[in-house]
Amino acid sequence: KEIESELKDYLAQVYTFFQDPTLPTCLGEFFLCRYDLHNLRVYIKERFFEREEPEALLPFSRVEPEVMEQAVRHSNWSLLPAWMASIAEKIVGLVEKEPDPQLVDFAMDRYFLEHRQEIVRGVRSQIVQDFCRMTIDLANIKVVLRCERMGKPASFCEKALAEGGTLDREKLLNAMGKGVEELIRSVGERNYVELLVENIDLTEKRVRLTHFDRAADDFVLDYLKGARLVAAGPDTVIGYVYAKENEIVILRIIMMGNLHALTPEEIDNLLRGVYTE
Repeated sequence: KEIESELKDYLAQVYTFFQDPTLPTCLGEFFLCRYDLHNLRVYIKERFFEREEPEALLPFSRVEPEVMEQAVRHSNWSLLPAWMASIAEKIVGLVEKEPDPQLVDFAMDRYFLEHRQEIVRGVRSQIVQDFCRMTIDLANIKVVLRCERMGKPASFCEKALAEGGTLDREKLLNAMGKGVEELIRSVGERNYVELLVENIDLTEKRVRLTHFDRAADDFVLDYLKGARLVAAGPDTVIGYVYAKENEIVILRIIMMGNLHALTPEEIDNLLRGVYTE
């Protein structure tokens, strides 16, 4: 608890950066909307699956917890910002037809990625646009891998695949259950194929999910390092804040690893890359 409290305080200091009046407001929205949607997820699960998890709420959401709770409990979407109300209504509609807490998680991740891309749609930055498409592509690959591992049908996976990436959603869906070779063919894009191939367990002939997660994070981080070459603009801001968030992930892994007496080698296997490398 002390570790998490200190890391949250550090992150709060990072996010004060968005109070700079010279920054476009969309940049703060780009990073902070995840906290709005995380808390929305908590309240939707509480309503439909009786999971009271107040400790799961995260700070930095722009909607007061009491307001969000009332909005979800009574489907009073007028209490929420329009963009969030739209997402809440969609997910509640899905869960009413298919009461599955995992569907809440997968669908919320999808709408987060789509909303984040919409936030920066008008931003004139190739790095920012590529970053959004890249994170959607990698997330969609992970969705297919996880749905296969969990035995979910294609109809479930379809609800979880985000739009706006470069990969064909239909091809990804059609690859489900047909082995890693078919998934590689459906992906096609060289960089993503290399990530998949590098993380295949040859014994089980399937992708090692935890290894792929780490490799995908490092891939995105490496791409964002190009933002350091830009003198000024949204590229620089997004690269800077993303690097700070990545630092917090690294610190959490190291401190929690020490707390649980993991060896340096075990901790090193969990670590992501560093932005300043």
